[in-house]
Amino acid sequence: MNKNLESVLSLVEESKHLTDEEKKSITKSIINADKELEITAFKLELTEKVKRTTAILLEETIEELEQKRKAVEKQKRDLEIEASLERIRSHSMALQKSADLEEVIKVVFAEWKKLGLDLFESNINIVDHDNKAMTIWSYGLGYTDLIKGTRFQFFDHPFLIQYIKDFRNLTQYSNFEMSGENNKDYLRKAFTITDFKYAPEEYKQAAFAIDKVFISNAFMKFGSMDVISFEPLPDDKAEILIRFAKVFEQTYTRFLDLQKAEEQAREAKIQLALERVRARTMAMQKSEELAEVSYLLNKQVVELGIPTWGCAFNIYNENDSTEWFSNLEGTIPAYHTPRENIFLKYYEAGQRGESLLIEEFAGERIKELYKYFASLNDSENETITEHVAKAPDYQINHMAYFKYGYLLFVTFVPAPEAHDIFKRFAKEFEQTYTRFLDLQKAEAQAREAEIQLSLERIRAKAMAMQH
Repeated sequence: MNKNLESVLSLVEESKHLTDEEKKSITKSIINADKELEITAFKLELTEKVKRTTAILLEETIEELEQKRKAVEKQKRDLEIEASLERIRSHSMALQKSADLEEVIKVVFAEWKKLGLDLFESNINIVDHDNKAMTIWSYGLGYTDLIKGTRFQFFDHPFLIQYIKDFRNLTQYSNFEMSGENNKDYLRKAFTITDFKYAPEEYKQAAFAIDKVFISNAFMKFGSMDVISFEPLPDDKAEILIRFAKVFEQTYTRFLDLQKAEEQAREAKIQLALERVRARTMAMQKSEELAEVSYLLNKQVVELGIPTWGCAFNIYNENDSTEWFSNLEGTIPAYHTPRENIFLKYYEAGQRGESLLIEEFAGERIKELYKYFASLNDSENETITEHVAKAPDYQINHMAYFKYGYLLFVTFVPAPEAHDIFKRFAKEFEQTYTRFLDLQKAEAQAREAEIQLSLERIRAKAMAMQH
């Protein structure tokens, strides 16, 4: 019984002023009150237990819901990442030619931006086989268009030393801090030693304005993908970068396969062009036919996608050369070039063992060149007169040498991708022209033998005369 009620009951029982009937009634009320208090206390205790249980269950439910929310958000993020990667895969599979790689790279940068990876600057880096340079595609620093594949020649700097080490060791991910003078030294060298010296001035200024950056690289078989940020890249974004690098490795593998197939197709076209020129050269009966061969040569070179204006064979004589020039408009009858001026220069380069000589003409130089051509012009050769009158504002002469002279290829734009092809045509022509000379010599010997035989018959007949 409640202690307070016990005290009251004791006072009632000891009271001399109450009758037994009154004491009995009060005692009964006290006992009933005590029972009610016990019931109330029990109910309160039960309520507290329920409240504690409910609070525990509610706390567990909230925690479970939070975990589920995080799981849903993570799943949603994973789906976003996977969707981005799938779009990159789709574009990669749609590659029809290696030149389309740049379009895939634009898609990569666009997907990075959607996922929040466009922190300051983003780069895709493809390392050369000799590990002495790499090609970089950059996006960032306020630009909406990417900086196209730019050659980056490696130089002595702690970051690049560590980069090559990580690349060779197949490191999955690394983070490098660049700040202060270390950063400025890197930028100064990058903008003077590498092809980034041709980058826009605003790009350079924006780079120098930053004192401290973090370069995060996710490596792959062919190089790496990186982002440059002002703080170390968080783990979740680092994981995204690693996943992107793996997918881009697949993309670049496909690009290399396409490039190899294109090179094989290109080689087949070159071989076919060489064979056509070889066959025509072998079919020559006299050297005058070189005019037709030069026309065929120019036609084959143009069909290979090389922007030539014309081609010529320059064959050395004892004191000068004979030249046959053609372009798609037609051929020029053979003409002689004296061993002076540029013709002497080209001759001497061949005698020094040069395989290819390239010379550009523009401005006053090209005017002087065509004035010189005009001074050599044979007035009876109207075709030469017409060509001299059509003097361009700019041209590049490519001399590909062989044993007996050189092939001249004239273009109006630089064509570095054609240099090796020019040399191959010269080497091929040397072999076929050598055979032509051998046949010519054999024919001359056979002709001489016929003449000697005719003379011998006459001589014998004369010696047999009796009258």
